[in-house]
Order: sequence, then structure tokens, then C-alpha cells
Amino acid sequence: MLRIYGEGSKMKFFDPLTHLEINEINQEIALAEKQTSAEIVPVLVEKLKNNEISTLKISLHFLFGLQVMILLTVILFLNEEYSYPGLLLVLILVCIKFLIKKKMKSIERFSAQKEAEEEFLAQGIGETIGSNGVLLFIALKNRQVVILADHDLNDSQSDEKWVSVIQHFQESMKDQNLKEAIKNSIKELGILCKEIYPKTLSDTNEIKNEIRIKKS
Repeated sequence: MLRIYGEGSKMKFFDPLTHLEINEINQEIALAEKQTSAEIVPVLVEKLKNNEISTLKISLHFLFGLQVMILLTVILFLNEEYSYPGLLLVLILVCIKFLIKKKMKSIERFSAQKEAEEEFLAQGIGETIGSNGVLLFIALKNRQVVILADHDLNDSQSDEKWVSVIQHFQESMKDQNLKEAIKNSIKELGILCKEIYPKTLSDTNEIKNEIRIKKS
């Protein structure tokens, strides 16, 4: 099973999907699967379930507030006796924030992969006849994207091709258009799957052509 994650600090995932946009995405899945016998399943979750991420975010907000308070105190009371220790404390807080952000990103990546694997199983993607299912997992507020391909697809395509799908998704999200980013990714996945599993006359649709949206 392929595990690939992606993230982008410039991506904004807060564009809501209307019913019309959902229908367009579902149509894109059906269109992509007209070319391939593979099953393409996009899943959107509002945020990752790991509570530790929320705790770390609260810590960051607290440290930022403390940092601002210390800086204002130093500016208002320009006294060498307090300025240098105050600035030193701000510097220490900046370093702590950096370490927390680094840890949070690591946890987000791990959690995104874990939850994607859970969805892979829950949606029955690993149970397709040809072992040719592929999951596009997106955690909106955490800005994490994961592609999981079943072993036959994974063994037949290079990692670079899967990574390129995520990179193009990130580029599309710079325009803050979630619908188009998802549609383009589905189209690309369809092309990649077609190279290995072209559509056959005996093919049946094993997984319903619809995007799964889960709010926390």
C-alpha cells in the first residue's frame, strides 16, 4: 500500500462545497472511471481526530499572547534593567514555538496517514476484485493530503507520479478553489490508473462514485 502525504502552508481549505460542486465532483469521478477499471474514492474530513494537535495549537496561541505581552512591556518601560531579560525571554518563547510547530507538523503527518488507512479499509477500497482502488484523503483544517493506492496500483506506478498529483493539488489550492483542486486530482488519478487498468467490457462499478465528506 502506498503512503504519500502532502501539505502546503499557503493552502486555504475553508471554501465550502455546495451541492452543485459536490455533484460536479461526483460526475468527475464517474468520468475518470469511464477510462479505467480502478476505483477512485475521495474523502474529505474537516480536521484530524488527534486531540494532541488541538492541545498544541492552544499552546501556540498562549505563547503568542505571552510574547506580545512581554514585548509591549519592554516597549512601554524602556529600562535596561528589564529590557534585556524581556527580550531574552521573547527569544526563548520564539524557539519554543518553533519546536512546538515542528512537533505538530510531525503529528499531523502521522495522524493523516493513520486516518487515511482507516478510511481505506472503511470504504472497502482494499476489497476490490482487481486490487486497484485508490484513496484521495484530504484533512481540510490540517492541510494534509494523502494518497493510498492498493498494492497492484502501487507496484505498477512510480512514487513520483503519485507525488505529482499532490503537488498539482497544492498548486490548485493557491487559488482557494477546493472544488477544482479535487476535480483535477481525480482526473489525474484516472489517467494514472488507466495506464495500468484500462476500462474493460466486463468491468463493474464496485464503489459508489461519490465524494465522502465528514465533519468533525
